[in-house]
Amino acid sequence: MSLSPTSKGFMALIAVLFSALLAGGTLAQTSDNMQLSVGTKFVKDYCLEAREGDSSAIINKCNAGPLQGLRYDEETGHLRQGDKCLAATTRGQPLTVTGCADSDDQKWTFNPNGTLQSDSGQCADILNFQKGAGTPVIGWECTGTENQAFFATRIKITSATPTQSAAAPAALQPVKGLPVIASYFTQGRCLNTLGNRGTITVDNCDRQPNQSFAFKSGVSGAIVQGDKCLSYGQKGQPLRLEACTGAAGQDWTFTTEGTLRNRDNLCADIFAFDTRAGTDVIAWDCTNTDNQKFYPAVATEAGSFSYGPALAESLRADSKITTVSMQPGFSALNVTGANGKPVSTDSQNALTGGQNNTLIVGGAGVLTKRFVNGLAAPSVTSADDATTNILPSDWAFFSGATAGIMPLQ
Repeated sequence: MSLSPTSKGFMALIAVLFSALLAGGTLAQTSDNMQLSVGTKFVKDYCLEAREGDSSAIINKCNAGPLQGLRYDEETGHLRQGDKCLAATTRGQPLTVTGCADSDDQKWTFNPNGTLQSDSGQCADILNFQKGAGTPVIGWECTGTENQAFFATRIKITSATPTQSAAAPAALQPVKGLPVIASYFTQGRCLNTLGNRGTITVDNCDRQPNQSFAFKSGVSGAIVQGDKCLSYGQKGQPLRLEACTGAAGQDWTFTTEGTLRNRDNLCADIFAFDTRAGTDVIAWDCTNTDNQKFYPAVATEAGSFSYGPALAESLRADSKITTVSMQPGFSALNVTGANGKPVSTDSQNALTGGQNNTLIVGGAGVLTKRFVNGLAAPSVTSADDATTNILPSDWAFFSGATAGIMPLQ
């Protein structure tokens, strides 16, 4: 007896769920506080998510949010999110959550090797083996590689953040400033738009509007400055600010290697490893070299926030400290002086210094530690620690209406 594609999909899903039960899972049933989602074996605790705005598929930290809800329909083979379905329409392009249809590109099978395959023959594939939040999930030939391994899972829907107890210490006030893209290669420098040409350079961070960059929404996609988008004309030429069109070259993500990559598989690259202020930032093949390493950050006015008295004492004892690296991963507790100028503290323990009284907050300590004259906590031990997550867990400071406000935690 031969099985229809839909029956094959159902039987394969049953096999996946049964295997999970043997391993101690409880996927067969859901309760009111659990949500069915699709997880990836390639990045621990990451799930498929429909990106806000265009509903294209990305990976993100599993959070049981509505954008990660994907329920397998046993009758049709659809992966449903409300009244919409996951589809693999064009090879090499991101999967999308769109209106449900009786088409092969919307009928899915969880294969025994972990691949999530549509009846049209494409498999869900995490683009270029990238592990960063916001990495697109595209339709591609089924290769069985680790970036194509997915599974049905249940995620617990957590309650709202509990109210802070009266005995708990008051939280530090958030840092407020300008959302910027800072360089791990040239200390205290940010992406900068030349007003007369609209091209992008890397220059001393100065909190001016021509250095303001943020995701229009979510954790990837269009990076905007005003009503224009970060774009490129051709490989080897400087990046530009241009009218937003939704083109692949305007669809950006930060990767776990520290690169700023677009969907055309080109990366922002400081031309010829030039460390001078005002150097062009071009579109180039992604090589993962130091001149391609950037991070989302907030440029803020010096003297507007504090890390507390203990750190203040350390800074007062050394007048040459240019970078403070308190956490190995991405953290607001990592700060760099604009143009690599020293960071200090005032009588109220607020951080001061940086050129033009500008400090850059954010970045991963394992990478900012490499800057000269840095002050690093004992836990920040290596710039090559591949297990450290150098991407933010909360992108609100670099996305939408809250861009420029970074909590100190």
